[in-house]
Amino acid sequence: LPPTIWGIDDTIYVGHYAGGPERGWLRFDLRAIPSLDNIARARLKLHSTTIVPTLGQGVVVRVYSVANDTWVEDENWTSTPRIDNLLDTRAVTNADDNYSWDVTAFVRDQWENDPQKLASFALVDLGENIDTTNNAARFTSRDDYRARDLWPYLEVWSNAQLPTREVRTSVSPVFQGGITGAKLYHTVT
Repeated sequence: LPPTIWGIDDTIYVGHYAGGPERGWLRFDLRAIPSLDNIARARLKLHSTTIVPTLGQGVVVRVYSVANDTWVEDENWTSTPRIDNLLDTRAVTNADDNYSWDVTAFVRDQWENDPQKLASFALVDLGENIDTTNNAARFTSRDDYRARDLWPYLEVWSNAQLPTREVRTSVSPVFQGGITGAKLYHTVT
């Protein structure tokens, strides 16, 4: 599922950058999924574009749930939503690489209990308040029209969909559209 993206920057900053903490916010509409009976796995997937590790260890990105899905980004973020529970943590150490966070329990809960069927996430760097020049990860945003196949997405599997063996298939580009009658080509690996 593609996220709702706010802002116009083609990257999502997470960490300490340009003099202060930077966080990423993503919201997904779960109604786009035909059926979520028996959710077996849900992963938040992001593609790193740049790592600015002045501390030499990369960036430790934590994904938190956001229970209030009515947040809106405005010029001064006066309605910044409160982050809730820690869902998963990953060290982001390489630029131009794919990362995923396990968000299964939260997505399952949102599908079963949220009347709006929305799932919101906050991306927070463990060291966002370290007083340093820059220490951040940058991820591809949906606003980067040149990299649609690298946009953030939520991968959801039901029990019926899980393979008996862990085999992965990659389709590139992930998202593509055109006018009626247009031919669209995808590479399947």
